[in-house]
Amino acid sequence: MKQKLILLILLAINTEGILLQNIPTLNTNSHSIIDAGNHFVFEIVSQGFYELRVDMEDFAAEKRYAIYKRFSISDESEGFRLLVGHYAGTAGDSLTNQNGAKFYTKDRDNAKACAVTYKGAWWYTNCHLSNLNGMYLRGAHSSAADGIEWKTWHGFYYSLKFTEMKIRRL
Repeated sequence: MKQKLILLILLAINTEGILLQNIPTLNTNSHSIIDAGNHFVFEIVSQGFYELRVDMEDFAAEKRYAIYKRFSISDESEGFRLLVGHYAGTAGDSLTNQNGAKFYTKDRDNAKACAVTYKGAWWYTNCHLSNLNGMYLRGAHSSAADGIEWKTWHGFYYSLKFTEMKIRRL
């Protein structure tokens, strides 16, 4: 029997706010929407052991992936802390550095102002090696680390065309 993959919908945040598609009942405040998504993910992963797969594509149609055999997030009272480990894949490991980080948004940021500076919502530490909710900048760009980025693949000056995060129960 095939195991079902659960797609995590991560909202792309740009300089104009949040891109909303088919979410008419949620408050349009970025904090509320992202908290609702993270709360949903927490409810799922709190039921067992999960792995995370991140699929990525650049503008040359090259595809890479990262798998973390251990994935979880904490509840809202702990800031939806990220727990990842045991990387495998072709994209390089740009997420383990954020292990233990809280999830920050522009309206609830850390002391280093990572969400505001890098125009995203993510598990920021000092500040990030990946930023999959950064701005959609269509490939190479001159602004530092504020696109949809996975540093170990394309660095901080290239925004990816496509990313998808999926979890699977082990």
